[in-house]
Amino acid sequence: MKHQIFDSLHYIIENFREDQRQFYLRRLKKLYGFCTARKVGDIDGMEIGQVKEFEETMRAEGERNPTAGIVDLCRKALFMQADEIRWEANVWYMERLHLQPERLNPSSPVKKLSFLEVPHKGNRDLLKKYMRYGIGVTNLSVGALRREMTWVRNFLAEMGPQDACSITEKQMDGYFSGLAGKGLRPESFNVQVMGIQHFYNFLIARGYIEKAPFCEDYYLKKVVPGHNDRCVEAETWAEILQNLHLFPEDIRLMYLHLWGIGLRISEVCTLKGDAYYIQGEDAWIQVYQTKMRNYKRIPIPYALYRLMKVYLKRHQIGPDDYAFPSSQGEAYKSATFRLKMQKCCEKNGIKGGEYIFRPHDYRHGIATLFYDSGVSLQGVRDYLGHVYEEMTQQYVDYIPKKIEKASEKYFREHGSLAAGLKKRKGGEGSGGKQNQPEGTGKL
Repeated sequence: MKHQIFDSLHYIIENFREDQRQFYLRRLKKLYGFCTARKVGDIDGMEIGQVKEFEETMRAEGERNPTAGIVDLCRKALFMQADEIRWEANVWYMERLHLQPERLNPSSPVKKLSFLEVPHKGNRDLLKKYMRYGIGVTNLSVGALRREMTWVRNFLAEMGPQDACSITEKQMDGYFSGLAGKGLRPESFNVQVMGIQHFYNFLIARGYIEKAPFCEDYYLKKVVPGHNDRCVEAETWAEILQNLHLFPEDIRLMYLHLWGIGLRISEVCTLKGDAYYIQGEDAWIQVYQTKMRNYKRIPIPYALYRLMKVYLKRHQIGPDDYAFPSSQGEAYKSATFRLKMQKCCEKNGIKGGEYIFRPHDYRHGIATLFYDSGVSLQGVRDYLGHVYEEMTQQYVDYIPKKIEKASEKYFREHGSLAAGLKKRKGGEGSGGKQNQPEGTGKL
């Protein structure tokens, strides 16, 4: 523990300004005193309960904001400065792993993976091995790995002291029944079932168990494609546009990329300076789809092209720089953009200050506008960057209304089906009087 304190001291001195050093060095001294008094021999091995106890001790001593994590900083210092990657650590820091850029989402980065929430140390080690396999062998994005890890971690935390290799079918049934009782959508429920199944497939492949304690097909729910009208109302976006000049420059330009061309928020936040160009007589944008992990090129309004060219030149943003950089010169964080946009809407009284900004709703608006204007479903799919048309169909709002209008038009032109049935009932071949055999009378 003393060596760890010494290594953390060097990390603080090398990575923080003078004012920040004083803050962390004071807390490092308190941590050392706590560990000595509680006979804690390994800072990285501190459990969640011990960390909370340390924070309560600091709070009792009058320390403000005791959760501003000196323990986490020490863990990071040890992980980052180790000669080899410390796969046995309870918290992994992604910066140390040097992953391929295409596996990362700069607008919503995964900074660390924590295994501390799993109380059973044997299960914790199994989860570490599973995630090491996911990072080192698969090519999944870090975001996808974290989502699956969260589902497995929640499951193992729920099992408490139970060894994952000895869990019974009855226990699994109880867990999935409880999960189903939380009101999850079928899609959300199914991905969690499959995430746990993937974990058990790994245990089988590595020889820890012979078979999984459940059959996923028994629990998977039927998914019925749903449809929600999510387009932003015309009155709302018109009000935003009317007040857009009051928003900060970067925020209003980012908003225009949502409203005008329906990009994903992650795509807007990671646009580069060379994204905009002219081809022939049209303006185009090149977008890296962090979700799909490929590029797409789509036409854009010439007005947006001109606005961005002026903006890029004014701020001296180079071809390889982010078009909307953070204060550190990194990609703009999607959470930061949502928060600032929401505050701007509240400040300027959009919908009386009650408007809830949801950036993905604008993709629904673009999809619906295109489809309503006669663009084929395949064309809308390519523009949005989807792989399957089934996904695009969920983005085109008002389809039920469009079907209803088409039905009304048909019946206006062809009359009622009921009227046609009545006419046939009295005509030939309908069993009417004209088709009765000779000699038959009224019954």
